[in-house]
Amino acid sequence: MTFGKSNTMLTCLGILVSLLFVSSTQGVSIVSDAVEPNDGWSVTGNGLGFFTGCCGVAPTAGGNLIHINNIGGRNANKTFSPTLFEGTYTVTFDIGNFNNAGFSIIDLANTGLTAGGVVQTPTVSVTPSPALGATNQWSLTYDITAGNPNIGSPLGFQLISPDSGDNLNASFDNLEIDLAVAPPPPSTIINATPYQSFETAGNLSPFSGAAGGPFGPLTTVAGDRTLIGTAGEYFHLEDAEDGAVDTPGLTITPNAGAISVLTGGPGIDSVDEDDGVIDNQRTGTARSIFRDNNGNALSIDFDANVLGELPTHAGFAITDGGTAAINTIDVGERTVIEAFDQFGQSLGVIDILNSAFLDNSFGSVSTAEDRFFGFINEGGIASISVTSLRLDGTIPALASFEIDHVQYGRLATIPEPATAILIGSLLAIGARRRTRAT
Repeated sequence: MTFGKSNTMLTCLGILVSLLFVSSTQGVSIVSDAVEPNDGWSVTGNGLGFFTGCCGVAPTAGGNLIHINNIGGRNANKTFSPTLFEGTYTVTFDIGNFNNAGFSIIDLANTGLTAGGVVQTPTVSVTPSPALGATNQWSLTYDITAGNPNIGSPLGFQLISPDSGDNLNASFDNLEIDLAVAPPPPSTIINATPYQSFETAGNLSPFSGAAGGPFGPLTTVAGDRTLIGTAGEYFHLEDAEDGAVDTPGLTITPNAGAISVLTGGPGIDSVDEDDGVIDNQRTGTARSIFRDNNGNALSIDFDANVLGELPTHAGFAITDGGTAAINTIDVGERTVIEAFDQFGQSLGVIDILNSAFLDNSFGSVSTAEDRFFGFINEGGIASISVTSLRLDGTIPALASFEIDHVQYGRLATIPEPATAILIGSLLAIGARRRTRAT
């Protein structure tokens, strides 16, 4: 598990750990947009919209820029998936001045950050006019307070240049939107815990009430094993035994290829309990969630709009992960697991040497090597990535792996970790100055 670039290194159960201690507010990239055609931008006004540069001005991100001209004017806008939060936003973009005409008139009162289509008012504006044939970065800063009626609305950006009839030119490119946020609270990371069942006798989930954890017993509602509490508390367990990944607020997405639910037969590695008997083997038609060979990663994502609030607890069992030691084909030797908050800030990384406990040759029905990995964070867990790599960090030719019993829940108050949870775990005492790519 890795909490940032640091010289503080620990090793636990074959897992490499590094810690970075940070305490100050940091800028998190919410939007990074190269301003390209066919990528969600609405561009109206003057007929010359996107092009590849001219007259001393070239794109500063990607291969295109947006042309601005006061003959016909320009309205360029785009809506993004993040929503407006309370906090301080910094919006930067590049404005160029073509050397074949004067500099365009830009309506600064109606240019900048939007939320739900409503233009926000900056507290600081830095908008230097570029020289002929030059490009300058403009910067707008916004202090969004709790009373802003647009909080929760989708973020966007618009640029307005009026139709004055004057042949005045400019360019727009390279939009960045950052939000200053505090580092996430400390995480508890659960590493490589033997796993057979959520709440039946055996090696239990650290989240299970039967193991001294905070959740359970579960009830089955429409195929979903779940627990609904008060004050927004909940717990869901996706065991794929209905043949689908369909618990509320959960999606599992591959970086390429496909995710599928596998049913019984050789090579299908379900959690022990799912065949109805805890006996250190998988039999019958028990199912698992399979990441195929056409990619090397998957993302487990949680939707706060569906769940009400993000889970404070999330994890899963890895039931199969090959190593080069078990055959001659090029497969993954490491599995890297990382959790992120709603701003893309890392909540911690677990870096597993597969040879330690994840080997499971094709056709094996053994469950003894199954391990649970999880995260607990009171700020909420938005996603977990799982990536298969070679030891040198490169991508293997065959990178399939199987997971099962994806489980996630929310507590209004998180108690001190119980002894059962701390076995094979480390308490993360710093936040990682790293964000997920956007």
